[in-house]
Amino acid sequence: MGLALAAAVILVGSTVGYSHLKSTPDAPQLVKESINSPRIKIFHLSSGKENNSVPLLSQILAPGKDKLDNLLSAHNMTMTTYYKYVRNRLESDIVLRNQCNGSWQLTFNVEGWQNSDINSAMYQNLEKLLNTVQKC
Repeated sequence: MGLALAAAVILVGSTVGYSHLKSTPDAPQLVKESINSPRIKIFHLSSGKENNSVPLLSQILAPGKDKLDNLLSAHNMTMTTYYKYVRNRLESDIVLRNQCNGSWQLTFNVEGWQNSDINSAMYQNLEKLLNTVQKC
């Protein structure tokens, strides 16, 4: 009888836990975007409530991807970008890593990003940072 009661309590507890998980609002999710580059990774912090007409950062960076790849390759670096859209602002953190386990973080935010040349701005900021980093 004690075993049956314990099983019933576990079943009720797991059912309550499952229904609680289903009723909680969606938490932001980290979504990996495809950019077809061994040196660049892009992750979008998505709330699920964003405007679907907003382009992905990987789409915005696609025209300048080769130039970014060449810059990263020249410094033997990889780049991982985490970003989200907040109203009219693109907020991103860029983590650069080299082969010697060194890492650097660059915060890159663009107000009114729809009217900005994000490719050029990102390239210039990355180039400036990479030129200050010693190669290993």
